[in-house]
Amino acid sequence: MKKNPVDIEKFVFYLLNIKDYTEKELYTKLIDNYDEKDVNNIISKLKNTNLINDKKYAENFVLGKLESGKYSINYIYNKLLEKGIKNDIIDEVFKEHNINNETDYEIAKKIIDKKFLRYKTLNKEQISKKIARFLSSKSFSEDIIEKILYEFN
Repeated sequence: MKKNPVDIEKFVFYLLNIKDYTEKELYTKLIDNYDEKDVNNIISKLKNTNLINDKKYAENFVLGKLESGKYSINYIYNKLLEKGIKNDIIDEVFKEHNINNETDYEIAKKIIDKKFLRYKTLNKEQISKKIARFLSSKSFSEDIIEKILYEFN
């Protein structure tokens, strides 16, 4: 049984006080308990008052992940797609913040410099394999991995 539409607003404000949501995330969270019409109405109101804004969400997400220095651009891009952010919004955010392959390379280099200090006892071939596997698991592109390995050797 669907819940009372009067409750949807209270519930949405409760959710938004906890964390930001994309339009898709909020829709998914609400649709099981409320009628589609009520869900679409509240989402429309929230978009009009800028309480949900996919571009703002994408900017905050991207900058937060880049600041942590643990994630590749591909990883960030794919996570945003999973959260329902459209490609053109993601591309716009990347362009506005000058995020490109060079950014990805710098992140990969920092990760490797930090992580692989402890592997001094291994030979270069073993270290190269570990670096390649690790960066691949973090969704870095083959070009970035090859560039890091070339500099390492």
